[in-house]
Amino acid sequence: MEHKMSGKLLFACSKCFSRHPFEELSSGTQLCKNCYSSTSIVKCTYCRSEFQPNMKSQSVCKKCEHNVNKYGKPSACECCKIVAAFGGSKCMRCASYEAKYGPPVQCDECKLQSAFDRQDENKKVNGKLLCWLCTCAHERVLLKAQQDARIPSKKRPHEKSHRDSASASAKKSSLSAVNSVSLDTSCSGDGNIGLGSIPGPAIIRINPISADHVIAIATFKARIASLEKRLSQKDKELLEKEKLLTELKGKNYEREMDMRNKLKEVDRLHEMNVENLNRKVSSLLKEIAGLKKIIKKNGGRNREKTEREKRDRENVSTKKELTASITTNELYDKDEDKEERNEKSTKDDREINENRKASEEREKSQEMEQT
Repeated sequence: MEHKMSGKLLFACSKCFSRHPFEELSSGTQLCKNCYSSTSIVKCTYCRSEFQPNMKSQSVCKKCEHNVNKYGKPSACECCKIVAAFGGSKCMRCASYEAKYGPPVQCDECKLQSAFDRQDENKKVNGKLLCWLCTCAHERVLLKAQQDARIPSKKRPHEKSHRDSASASAKKSSLSAVNSVSLDTSCSGDGNIGLGSIPGPAIIRINPISADHVIAIATFKARIASLEKRLSQKDKELLEKEKLLTELKGKNYEREMDMRNKLKEVDRLHEMNVENLNRKVSSLLKEIAGLKKIIKKNGGRNREKTEREKRDRENVSTKKELTASITTNELYDKDEDKEERNEKSTKDDREINENRKASEEREKSQEMEQT
């Protein structure tokens, strides 16, 4: 929308609809300074398209964010070399252009197989077939040149210094995409409506290396983002491993304490068993010594008894022999007198009794000696 006031043309902001001179509005979006500062435009890290972020730290558009969640991190497109190929070898832009216009053709500026022949001369820039990155750079430079050319010649030095101080960062971002631009303008004297001379069609020359720089910047940004994610993952893994280590150390310490306590209990029980066994051994040794003494005492008595039994047996055997001899003598000597036999028997009995008395006296004397 246009509005004349005091001989000047005022243009409405596309957001707040407040009227400002054309040079105060932003290029492309036609926003005033306040709206432009509040709604800044950011280039997507992957597809390099401009969008308005919802957050300050947002650097990826919604489409690319959805594709990242669906397909993962993209790879470089084989046509335009932009890191925006999700789930394939080509980005969505090149794939759709190839389906519409056929295989890609070499760009006249960046010399990459990233341009598509639309069979329309109006789509060409100065008769050149350019890729999407080069056309975007050309449009930015053309808008900047037209914006600078519409400033009146009287106010140009002052406004230029003011504009340069206010939008230095915007110029740096636009100049990083296009390194060297040369403008050759030819003014027509009749096209004057109070705002200075409007230039004719500008001849714009874009450095072909700029597209490579943009691609390299995009790849580096993608690498930085991937490395940051890897670092965060590694940090999480390290924290988890540290937690596991602390848990294992605690369990190991508890096990060591349990084992030490068990060993102490085993040692204590072993010492108690050894002491009990030593006591039993000492008591058994004492019993053995007492039994030996008793056996010694009983051993002498048993010997005496055995000797007595032997003597008695000898006496009995001698008596039997005597009786046997007597019977034989009686058989063979029937004529001998009975008195002589009786005397002999009495003598024998006396001798036996004397022998018994002598043996008993000997035993008594031995017992007295032992006691």
